[in-house]
Amino acid sequence: MLHFEQTIDCPAVYFDLFGVPAGRVLFFDIETTGFSPESSYVYLIGCAYVDENIVKLRQWFLNDISEEKSLVKEFGDFVKNFQILVHYNGTTFDLPYLQKKARRHRLDNLYFRVEGDDADEKNEDLTQSYDVYRHLLPFKKILGLKDLKQKTVEQFLGVFRKDILTGKDLIPLYTEFIGRYRYECIRNKNQIFDGGTNFLADSEDQTEKIPDFSGTGLKKMPDSPASAMLFTLLLHNGEDILGLIKICRLLPLKGLLDGDFSVAESISPLLPPCKTLRIDTKLDPDLLNLCFFKEITKPLPAGIPAADAEQTPHCLPAVSLAAALTPGSLLLHIPVISGTLKYFFENYKDYYYLPVEDCAMHKSIAQFVGKEYRKKATQETCYQKKEGDFLPQPEEIISPAFRRYAKDRFSFFENTKEALLNPSVQKSFAAALLKWLFC
Repeated sequence: MLHFEQTIDCPAVYFDLFGVPAGRVLFFDIETTGFSPESSYVYLIGCAYVDENIVKLRQWFLNDISEEKSLVKEFGDFVKNFQILVHYNGTTFDLPYLQKKARRHRLDNLYFRVEGDDADEKNEDLTQSYDVYRHLLPFKKILGLKDLKQKTVEQFLGVFRKDILTGKDLIPLYTEFIGRYRYECIRNKNQIFDGGTNFLADSEDQTEKIPDFSGTGLKKMPDSPASAMLFTLLLHNGEDILGLIKICRLLPLKGLLDGDFSVAESISPLLPPCKTLRIDTKLDPDLLNLCFFKEITKPLPAGIPAADAEQTPHCLPAVSLAAALTPGSLLLHIPVISGTLKYFFENYKDYYYLPVEDCAMHKSIAQFVGKEYRKKATQETCYQKKEGDFLPQPEEIISPAFRRYAKDRFSFFENTKEALLNPSVQKSFAAALLKWLFC
């Protein structure tokens, strides 16, 4: 087994996003020869961690498949020194794969907690698993991403690789490497790679021969077929980890869903016919500029019958987000809808519907109306009409709530000066809209 360790060009600040000291966070990724632990091998495990504010990359490489047990054991022993184990969709592959390998080799030292495993969740001594992929799922649509593959997210953030291969491409390359490696060892009558040597690190006689690889921190390998293949394999794994670290700059977005913001002020009308709330967040201003460089729209699910149908479209304007000039702030643009909506009474069996007036009236009063001018109300006819300006709400936060149809999930409230004066109501309203936008 070969061991490699080196510093990588990556700010340690990314390790501060998980609520524990940076030195207690470990990023990792594995490379295997297949999907099934029973019929394949894990040949490379890489991880990144912070040591005295310096980010280091450590890799365990399997140059002899008979040493797979040692590889899994050494990584397991290393993991126990950390509190958070960060990965990208490792919940579905990396973690279960390693657990099955550990059982297959009769090891009991994989000290990480697998999400969804009730037994593991109760064990507080295990390293906690953090799946970046799952935490980014709510933001796929609003970020305009076609998918959430790691390379897709990296490209969105402007993270570009030198490595162009996929994990699948590496499998035949690894197989070829094993053959080449053995041949070169025999030819040279000794191992060309010393398992205890820090192969990628600078040394007195290698510094000039192994320059930095385009700022990634990975070093170029010496010239030989086997070493070139090894370099490619290590580079792919190293860039997977480096990319994963940089993707984490999106994680503060989750704070918006968790209510980690405040409504600084209400600006109305800033962009008629819209009401605009300024949201102060803990997001990096650079993140805001990247993610919200333009308004991100999502059409509302219902149309509103307008007073003048020819001038007002039946499709609602969209709720949208935009970066504000104030650092760390977002502007939440909310459409003001002009038209006629209905307030639906809850217990329609207690009401009569009056077709001429097009409204519902409680039976205690409507009993005095002639039978030919009244009928039993239904859920859809048990309403009073209201004309005015309204704001949309995904949840019934502000009352009274108006709708187009009784079963509409989305409701509206009247746009008055008093509607959003209460700060707690402002935040609840903004949180509901953000949750709807993201999810």
